[in-house]
Amino acid sequence: MITARLASLLAFAAVQTFDHSSREPVADFANRILPDGAELSTRPVEVDLPPLGKVVVVLFVPASSSGNLHTNYQGWILAPGSDGHTYRKETLPPLPNRDGQFEYSVKSVFTADADGDERPELCVLSSLYENGSGKDAFYMTDVFKWSGKGFEHADDATDQLLLDLKNAKAVRARLKSRLQHGGATRPPPSKQP
Repeated sequence: MITARLASLLAFAAVQTFDHSSREPVADFANRILPDGAELSTRPVEVDLPPLGKVVVVLFVPASSSGNLHTNYQGWILAPGSDGHTYRKETLPPLPNRDGQFEYSVKSVFTADADGDERPELCVLSSLYENGSGKDAFYMTDVFKWSGKGFEHADDATDQLLLDLKNAKAVRARLKSRLQHGGATRPPPSKQP
């Protein structure tokens, strides 16, 4: 049986860090650390995400192989170390959609207070096309919250609330309205299932 101390040591050993020179552009840094064959979903961005600080958000699609089509983005949040030149990698949880079901096109990465705790959450706004459906693409914002131990995906109600909003300003306005009305704001009916 694994003791709590051993589990803690194993978790610490699994932490991955990357060196980053202040002269290295963020895009070059992200491309350098990507897994082989992966492609960036959008340009890497720096955002303030308390309590982690000014983080680098790297979203990418892993390399596909025969019989294993990857279309969902994956994400790393690179949190700055205390030494000023290393970043600790935190991984976003997998998206709930089956890989290959939708084609994601990331439009915007930003922060917004999604739950009223006055701490911003990470938001990823994408257009999604359901592969093979012939339907128009629709917009969806994934919201990720730092739990103190890792990132968690927001609840389905938040996802539904943010369907079909096409920019960060609209997402922030919807979230603010929901918070001002005690979560009672409902999104307009969507054409998507």
